[in-house]
Amino acid sequence: MRSPSLRQLFATIVPLFLATPAFAQSAGTVTDTASPSAYVGGDAWASLRTACGTADARIDRAARALAASHARGEATDGRAATNALRDAGDPHVWPRSAVLAAKDLDLATAKEKLLPYFQGLAKSGGAGAVRRCGLGEARADDGTTHLAVIVVDAPAELVALPRQGRTGQWLTVEATFPEGATATDGKVVIVGPDGKPRTVPTSTTEKGIKARFALDRPGAFTVQVLATSEEGPRPVLEAPVFADVTPTNASSLPPAPAPGEDAPLPPGTDAPHALAAMANAARGAEKAGPLRWDPALATLAASHAAAMRAKGVLAHDVGNGDPAARLRAASVGFRYAGENVVRLGPPARDAPRQLGDGENRVGLAHRRLWESPSHRGNVLNAQYTRIGTAIVVESDGTLWGVELFASDP
Repeated sequence: MRSPSLRQLFATIVPLFLATPAFAQSAGTVTDTASPSAYVGGDAWASLRTACGTADARIDRAARALAASHARGEATDGRAATNALRDAGDPHVWPRSAVLAAKDLDLATAKEKLLPYFQGLAKSGGAGAVRRCGLGEARADDGTTHLAVIVVDAPAELVALPRQGRTGQWLTVEATFPEGATATDGKVVIVGPDGKPRTVPTSTTEKGIKARFALDRPGAFTVQVLATSEEGPRPVLEAPVFADVTPTNASSLPPAPAPGEDAPLPPGTDAPHALAAMANAARGAEKAGPLRWDPALATLAASHAAAMRAKGVLAHDVGNGDPAARLRAASVGFRYAGENVVRLGPPARDAPRQLGDGENRVGLAHRRLWESPSHRGNVLNAQYTRIGTAIVVESDGTLWGVELFASDP
């Protein structure tokens, strides 16, 4: 039997895909986005699901799609895992995934490889977050079994939100917190067909988050729910909604560059300055003024990127304070401040190269930030006048990035 190979392909930041529904089937198969989804039945991998966490039917469906993609030789990185979740009607963000491929793959071999993987995944999402898992298999033409696992740490769950609506229709976004959660400061950010992020009025209680918004024009909308935990503010849920247009599978859309990703860079530009230049080019494309490079912000950004790498956690507070606290501690003046953080897993070297993969990892980091409604909002925020950025790359290619924004005092 050929020795199995395990590829750990981590999501970076919550990717935004403006089109989604039905998971690899007809658009009518999945009519809403909701969580959790009760797992019914069992297969040969049932004990693996139990070892991972709480089994979830929609995440299982996404894992089957990811396994099928791997069997076809397609990329199965963090973006692919997120696409599979959206196509399956699951709203969770920041998935972590792995694929095991071997001839005659059996449960004992899968456990040997995957149990250490499960045990090594750092918990994220703050107090009360529930680890939910899905496993799915597919068989390649050569008979190889491909087993995919998708793992999410869920700090919130989404009451069913329809995928389709009518122009002028009002929709309610309702998220619930699990028992023991300490989340506060809920916020809902919408990106509509015009591409501009907007925050809608939101109420937050100890039980969850609630907001309403209108589908004000035809096209694709992305709904992003954010909450603040001890790790700082972060996206917790995301869902697509289509107004008077036919839903599209996220996994069927080709990679597309973000505004600013192709910004001209002088020879010798380092990665942090390249990331800042892309942010400024994106602002220019949206008629927002440029940000000034601030060495003090860059120093703080570099320190935070190193701290995230050391702890293996993507968050605004990894024990060194939130962005405002770090600015005050360094005596950096500001009136408003914000931060974007991003992590890219190791490049999928044995899969077809995607636009932005490989040599342009900084461009891919910029794209991932732009794809998220709340992170795009930071890039375009007119209150900010200064920026400092940092990029830290591990030996395996894992990239940690920080954009730190501030206004003048």
